[in-house]
Amino acid sequence: MRILLASPRQENSNGGIAVWTESYLAACESAGLEVTLVNTAAIGKRLENGSARRSPLDEIVRTRKIFRSLKAALKGERYDAVHINTSCGTFGIIRDYLMAKRIKKKQPEARLVVQYHCDIPAQIRTPRAKKYLGKLLALGVRSLVLCSGSAEYLRREFGADSRAVPNFINEDYIRRDPKEISGAVRRAFFVGRVQPSKGAREIYELSRRFPDIEFRLAGAVSSAMTEEEKPEGVTLLGPLPHADVLREMDEADIFVFPSHTEGFSVALMESMARGLPALATDVGAGADMLSDGCGIIVQKGDVDAMAAAITELSSQAVRSAISNAARRRTAEEYTADAVMRIFSEEYKKP
Repeated sequence: MRILLASPRQENSNGGIAVWTESYLAACESAGLEVTLVNTAAIGKRLENGSARRSPLDEIVRTRKIFRSLKAALKGERYDAVHINTSCGTFGIIRDYLMAKRIKKKQPEARLVVQYHCDIPAQIRTPRAKKYLGKLLALGVRSLVLCSGSAEYLRREFGADSRAVPNFINEDYIRRDPKEISGAVRRAFFVGRVQPSKGAREIYELSRRFPDIEFRLAGAVSSAMTEEEKPEGVTLLGPLPHADVLREMDEADIFVFPSHTEGFSVALMESMARGLPALATDVGAGADMLSDGCGIIVQKGDVDAMAAAITELSSQAVRSAISNAARRRTAEEYTADAVMRIFSEEYKKP
């Protein structure tokens, strides 16, 4: 089966869809799928810093580059399926609609799949973005989403069906033996950018409420948080190599992830794989991931609920049950084999 993939790929990526792209390409090779890539990666300052202000000139150059690559790919091969990844930004969703329209014209027999790597209702913020999302759906594409909230949004706003597909994990990261569960919660861990939108202020407040717990935060610290008074119980580790992140997860008692916006968090998935009991907020795929006893979900920004969750997690029995359920879900649902089976089904549908 031949697949055309439109997705960002870049060297030394620290996260986002580019990391997914590398994992997907490796999984396709193992599955015997032939993939041609149209690289949609950012250029200029946004290549170095994804939160940098968008440059109109860079975006024009980037778009021309993408469409030249797409033209060459469509001219050179016939594909069974075309897979477009989008993060749902206003400029990006317009570009992805134009790509999908071109593909439909040039290879109408190819199965066209669009995967939304975001929490759609949180990312579609402008009338223009919503308009072009509707135009994209009207092309008859098959929609893949990261979470049930995004699926409900497409159904409610556009009457469009979709399928929730998780991200996948390197199977080597999944613990084979149960995690040793300590008698008390002494260490909590977080990984991600230490900034307000990731819930850093809530973690600082939790540290003040639980002075006996060390809150260890891995990741670059934003300028907004450098101006905050850091509680004594918070240790800022800075960016860590991935092996050290996994080691921190193995040594921690709980994972605290109070983010305000997410798609499908790789960090949360890895904590589950290591059997680290987690509490997370009800954004993106968090509620889906931690359902059925795999963790505790709280409303974003609700520090009282987070504190109650930590109190609940003080029970060794509760943490043990969550740890085992989370490891089991990761091994059954989040491996490359499990996710690639879903993609293969979507690529083959008429």
